[in-house]
Amino acid sequence: LERCMATHPAVSEIAAIGVQSTVGQTDLVAFVVLHPDAEKADPPITRKQLKAELQQLIRRDMNPLFKLYDVVLVPALPKTPTNKVMRRVLRDQYVYKKPKSKKKKQQQQQQQQAQQAAAQLKAKL
Repeated sequence: LERCMATHPAVSEIAAIGVQSTVGQTDLVAFVVLHPDAEKADPPITRKQLKAELQQLIRRDMNPLFKLYDVVLVPALPKTPTNKVMRRVLRDQYVYKKPKSKKKKQQQQQQQQAQQAAAQLKAKL
């Protein structure tokens, strides 16, 4: 997968990891170091655009069933003294930055609305 995604002209370096999702499956996350020319492009490539283009590459060259869950743009990949990518460090960093699900956001909004309604009701009494 990494070799396939590395063929994209905007990608200088890439590392792919699997991250456990909340439903028990493994999601594919790509950490990308942009090519210097891609950073200076006008307009510069966005994370969303890069994710879509990488997904197209995967579908075309690998397997249409592989789905890219997220793309994280990084200035450099963490490496060992022997120049191997430290995927454990990437995985640890990503776990803490994993976005909340839409359902969880909706639940939090509903809780906030209920708390506000209860506070307004108390104020009237």
